[in-house]
Amino acid sequence: MRIFRYAMMMSLLCLGPVRAADAPQSGWKLEGNGALQYEVGSEPAGSPDRRGAFIRARSDLAGGAQLVQRLPAQAYAGKRVRLSASLKTEGADGGVLSIDVSRDATSIDTRPTAYIYGSNDWENYSAVIDVPADATTVRIGFGLRGRGTLWADNIGIQPVSAEVPLTPMHYPWTRTGTLEPHDFEYGAGPQVGGKDSLYIMSRVKMPVPANGFIGLQQCVPAKDFIGKRVRFAGQLRTLDATSGRDLGANFYMRVDGTGKSLGFTNAGVRPLKETSDWARQSAVLDVPAGSVRVCYGLVFSGNQGEAQADGLGLEVVGTDVALTTSYEGSPTVFRANGAGGMGRIEGRTLNGL
Repeated sequence: MRIFRYAMMMSLLCLGPVRAADAPQSGWKLEGNGALQYEVGSEPAGSPDRRGAFIRARSDLAGGAQLVQRLPAQAYAGKRVRLSASLKTEGADGGVLSIDVSRDATSIDTRPTAYIYGSNDWENYSAVIDVPADATTVRIGFGLRGRGTLWADNIGIQPVSAEVPLTPMHYPWTRTGTLEPHDFEYGAGPQVGGKDSLYIMSRVKMPVPANGFIGLQQCVPAKDFIGKRVRFAGQLRTLDATSGRDLGANFYMRVDGTGKSLGFTNAGVRPLKETSDWARQSAVLDVPAGSVRVCYGLVFSGNQGEAQADGLGLEVVGTDVALTTSYEGSPTVFRANGAGGMGRIEGRTLNGL
């Protein structure tokens, strides 16, 4: 029954309005570690006369998947190309349109659009990438990281001139931590000028002591920061945030090597709690040789209330900027790699609060 339903939905998708120039109408495949946690098809979206191919999470634990199509690269070899589509989301943890170029099954470059959080009406998106002369495959796709629904329409790919700028790399904010994610709401604001906004709000209103933390984390490749000092900084405040321990909200940063952590700091200051004014916080670490990625974000340890962060950014700084240490009262779990699935990410801009 599951196989039949999947085949039926895929046939609906192929008969829908989704299309790629110079590509057959069939060939879309659902891929990703969480593929079995999603359903796909074609349905009215926004108005009775507009249909969109969709990908929808079946449960709150969905981990991420994309509908993808692989195209021979010969038609685009040596050219700059643009993938474009109209996208609509509802309750999306992170919707994305992406294009990837590979050579003999090895990825050369990938360009995702900025991640789309929350519920958004139809809007046009595009991703621009260079296709080397020796590339063999161009993979296009759209999908979700985590929960929600994403609809896609009018997908197309075409060569563009060298004057069209390449799409910058974007990385999603993902949930991390040890507390039950269903007890919290999370938010990530749009990526504008490299400055993001986040919030974590507890749904639990009774002051039951909490053991652990919940967080929003972003990880980027370390290759551009090797041998440099980097700072993650922004504004932070709390609203009615209580905890059963001497904890609250704080920023942190971690530098990872292969299979191990090479450095960690949680901003070196006492976490904010109760209700606090906006305060600037920063986490500063060196990125040594052998580093693979740099992770940073907002952690919240409490049983009720809200933490808000705004104006967030990662930057290279000089050695005159002091390294930050870990606040002594922080639990060792803050130093863990923070494995965890996606939390519910809803669009909410905090700028100006």
